[in-house]
Amino acid sequence: MTAARLQRPVLVIEHAAWERPGRIESCLAARGVRLERRNLVTHGAVDLPDIADLAGLVVLGGPMRANDVDGHPALGAELDLLRRAVDAEVPVLGVCLGHQLLALAHGAELSAGPAEVGIGSIRITSTSSLGESGRLVDVLHWHHDRVSLPPGAELLASSNDCDNQAFRLGSALGLQFHLEVDLDLLAEWLAVPEMAADLSSKRELLETFIEVEQGLARVAASVFGAFATEAARRADLALR
Repeated sequence: MTAARLQRPVLVIEHAAWERPGRIESCLAARGVRLERRNLVTHGAVDLPDIADLAGLVVLGGPMRANDVDGHPALGAELDLLRRAVDAEVPVLGVCLGHQLLALAHGAELSAGPAEVGIGSIRITSTSSLGESGRLVDVLHWHHDRVSLPPGAELLASSNDCDNQAFRLGSALGLQFHLEVDLDLLAEWLAVPEMAADLSSKRELLETFIEVEQGLARVAASVFGAFATEAARRADLALR
């Protein structure tokens, strides 16, 4: 049996065709970690790998509300998976909807608006892979709901309109914003009618994104590189 077949993968859960791992996938590939992509909303929560067989878990964004389990039953399976992954100390990364699901799975509350869409600053509240405490970082926001800080979690970043922009809880990191998006992926998002409906000007967002992209890329490399390193370490354990 080959090492590639033995290596644990990172499971990436998607909720919409345009919500892809982007820079996360690039960082995992750079460290030789393979990933498996699943859309549980479309295909159902069937044949999920056992937590013990995962090098990491990534839950991406999507257009549904994080608490709409009745409308999207797969979200219930994701909440359970997130709880079990953190309990097992598996590296976990939640982005936007995934950030909200991670928080809800650990006792937080979801609330509506005001929406944040476009480039805006977050303030780092605790030093982490995002940067040093007190630093302002420009990121891409695209959310209508927000979530409170789960009990026992460490707040890593806030913004004027959203107290919980990032948090750490054990082996898990939640990000309300979109570091995974590069210019090519953003262009694809802007071609999706339900995404473009949130904007007054596609051109303005693209121009602003280009201005801050180098800084975004550096922060993304730090955050996703740290996650990929943790996942690679766990993946390698399966080869010994």
